Amino acid sequence: MQKYEIMNKSQHSFLENCLISSINEQVGMAGVKRVKIRLLEKYGTTISQAIDDWDKISDILKEQFAGGSLKITNNYIKKISELNPFQTNFKKNIIDDPKVVKTIMNMLGDPDSCKIINYLMKNSSIIEDILKNNKIPSTSGYRKMDKMIATGMIIESGYVIAKNTGRKIPKYTTPFESLYVDIVNASMVVNFTPKKDVEVIRLRNQKNTSSKYLNS
Repeated sequence: MQKYEIMNKSQHSFLENCLISSINEQVGMAGVKRVKIRLLEKYGTTISQAIDDWDKISDILKEQFAGGSLKITNNYIKKISELNPFQTNFKKNIIDDPKVVKTIMNMLGDPDSCKIINYLMKNSSIIEDILKNNKIPSTSGYRKMDKMIATGMIIESGYVIAKNTGRKIPKYTTPFESLYVDIVNASMVVNFTPKKDVEVIRLRNQKNTSSKYLNS
């Protein structure tokens, strides 16, 4: 059984509690309530769901508290840095390019993409089975898979032979055993543990910035 999954429940709860505590310390529980209401009104989401998408939380904090949002953010970062019970369990493999981190965070914030990544950390499968096993609609599922393949979040891992056509159908997996979103020196980073057959991560800064994992 895999010990860590992307933003597992314990990690997710830890970040959520740190954020609520940071807001409460600066503006009180009434401020927490304002943030919850506004997130729901503007984005149709909760604090728990928005933890993976900092842009939404940051937008609401600035909207509701103006200059006070910076104090809340700094307090949040401080709490994570001081209290994080997970950070020592990971090898020092860090993605710190802001554009790449944002791309990864957006994927982790999407429920279907997160399901796919979690599934492929433990499995290797063809796209049809990946979507079927995770109950994801084909149209949106193929589009999300294409995006994750393009950014290197998932990679080919062999193939199967179609019985009726003899055609090779590629199988996919993730190049990492675990991912963890962390904050280092006041910046969001992604800390990862690569699978044994993956040694190098190469980041390309292009207009459509992507991260590419290379097989050893």
